[in-house]
Amino acid sequence: MLDDLEKKIINEISNGNLKSTSRFFLTLKSLGRSFLLAVFLFLSGLFLSVLYLIIRHGDWDLYRFFGYSPLSFFVVAFPYFWLVGGLFFLIWSLIITRKTNQAYRYPLVYNGILGMLIILIISMIFVWSGVGIKTESFLSSNYFYRQANYLRSLWDNPDRGLLAGTLERLANDQLSLRDFSGKLWTLNLREEKIINQSLLNPGNRVKIIGFIEDDYFVVKEVRHWECGCPHCAMINSECSSCSSGFCSDSSCRVK
Repeated sequence: MLDDLEKKIINEISNGNLKSTSRFFLTLKSLGRSFLLAVFLFLSGLFLSVLYLIIRHGDWDLYRFFGYSPLSFFVVAFPYFWLVGGLFFLIWSLIITRKTNQAYRYPLVYNGILGMLIILIISMIFVWSGVGIKTESFLSSNYFYRQANYLRSLWDNPDRGLLAGTLERLANDQLSLRDFSGKLWTLNLREEKIINQSLLNPGNRVKIIGFIEDDYFVVKEVRHWECGCPHCAMINSECSSCSSGFCSDSSCRVK
């Protein structure tokens, strides 16, 4: 039987039905697969880091403006975009891993655990380096992203007391805010104690809690748009974490 198989192989080669593949092509294919694997691991780690930052430092206290309970608000506002994206790239990482040299010898569970461990390490690096929060803040300027991220789109509700945009100085030295739709709001700073008033500087992108009165938006509280944590502004006006776009537990004590 082995002799027949050997003859069949020799005949296939002789008839020109089998062609050899160059070592260069195989090496290039292997490098391309490794590159894709690294990209998918990188993206999965990035998505996981942003997911963590939103869950850990998101504006979860806004449920009180919309009549939700804390639990139902968490379900509605959960950042599914980042969860689905992270899982998508994780699955593709496992698919590519199974096709790499020698990886098929190991059980899928082993490859999955190793992949998740690598992704966890990458995501931790992104969290502590600030890449995660900078990525989310960069995307937050995009209308479609804000619609996909419920916690961002909530700040487009001035009728409910939530407003966000870029601060500007009018000709009469009056402070105003241009929201993401381009509308200009004149701000009223009459409140005796505005929480984190130090953020009210022209050029800053901020989130503001207040209410509409006549032609003004009365400011009660200011939060930094780029910061992943609203609580520093709520509890400690001297907190400097928001200026760096990251919240440390030592300076952010949520009551």
